[in-house]
Amino acid sequence: MYKGYLIDLDGTMFNGDERIEGAADFIHRLNDAKIPYMFVTNSGARTPEETLKKFKSHGIETSIEHIYTSALAAVDYVKENDKTNIYAVGSDSFKETLMNNELTLVDYHADAVLFSYDTHINYEKYVNAVQNVLEGAELILTNPDKVIRHKDKFIPGNGSLASVVVSATGVEPIVVGKPNAYILQKALEKIGVDQKGVAMIGDNYDTDIMTGIQGSIDTIHVNTGVHRTEDVMKKEVPPTHAVENLLDWAL
Repeated sequence: MYKGYLIDLDGTMFNGDERIEGAADFIHRLNDAKIPYMFVTNSGARTPEETLKKFKSHGIETSIEHIYTSALAAVDYVKENDKTNIYAVGSDSFKETLMNNELTLVDYHADAVLFSYDTHINYEKYVNAVQNVLEGAELILTNPDKVIRHKDKFIPGNGSLASVVVSATGVEPIVVGKPNAYILQKALEKIGVDQKGVAMIGDNYDTDIMTGIQGSIDTIHVNTGVHRTEDVMKKEVPPTHAVENLLDWAL
C-alpha cells in the first residue's frame, strides 16, 4: 500500500526494556520487501549507536542508516542556521551526538540552547539555560513531549521540563522534533520517497499522528504506547488507520 514508512520508537517498537509484539516481525517484513523506512524518534537521549544496540536487544534487525533522532535533527537545524556554540541540556549521549557532529558545547555566551530530555536536570542547568536565552541564544527543543511512558508508568517528558525555561524567559522555543515539520521533511529527504507514498506509524497522537496530519501524510496508530485507540479515534482528525499492533498491518 505504501512505498515507505516513518516509524516511531518508544511505544511503537518497544516500551523501555519490554518488547512489543509484532515490532520485530514488521521490520523483518520491510527488510525482505526492500521497502524504505526511517525510524523517526523524539528521543535524543541515546546516540544512534546506542539505539541500534537497543534494537538488537529486542530482536529487531536494522542498521544505523535507518535511525533519525531529534538530536540529529537539532544538529541539522543549528548547522543550517550557522549556530555552533551550544549550551546543551540533556544526557551524556545527547551531548556526545552534538560533539560528534562538530558542535562546540559552552556554558555561557551560547548561540543556541538545545534542550533535550535530562533525567538529571537541576537548578544550575535551568539558570544557565535561562541566562543564555535572555542574552539572545535561540531556544531549541528536541521534542515537546509532555509525558512519556517508562515501563508501567507515565513520567514527565521534555516539553514539561523545558516549560520552566519558557516560563522564565517568555521565549517560545523552536521545536525540531515531532510534530514539527522540520524532522518530517528531513526524514522524507533521507528515505527518498514522496510524502504521498509514505505513512507515519506511532502510538502518540500529539506527536506521531499529528506529524502526519500536519505534514499531509497518512498515519497508522498502534495501540501499544501512550494513547489508546478508542481515544484517538474520537479526535476531530483521527489517524488514517488504527491497529492493535504491527502484526495486524499488511504491507
